[in-house]
Amino acid sequence: MIVFNHLDYWKAITLFNLNVATYKPTLAKVLISAANEGVKEIKSYFKLSN
Repeated sequence: MIVFNHLDYWKAITLFNLNVATYKPTLAKVLISAANEGVKEIKSYFKLSN
């Protein structure tokens, strides 16, 4: 069984899926800021339409 660590998750979020690379630096900055403030959970709300 493969066990992922925090760095693996960080890479998955910020490095992969090149088609959406434009938002990644901002996402990384927001996640780091939230972690520094002690935020444990970030909720996201998306409305998908057809």
